[in-house]
Amino acid sequence: MNECSLSGAAELVRSDQAVHRLVEGEGAARVEADGGYRGPSHLHRDVTAFTGATPTTVAGLRA
Repeated sequence: MNECSLSGAAELVRSDQAVHRLVEGEGAARVEADGGYRGPSHLHRDVTAFTGATPTTVAGLRA
């Protein structure tokens, strides 16, 4: 069984929320500010680690 720390779970939730907001068309600066990211590079690292794609690529995935 895989164990996940509380902070690791919180990071996954934050990354998931950021990705959904980017796909919905919200700007990266707003997602960064509201999500508690320390800066653009922090958002970039988290989104890329979570999805394998950059925030710009993710934002282009609008349905």
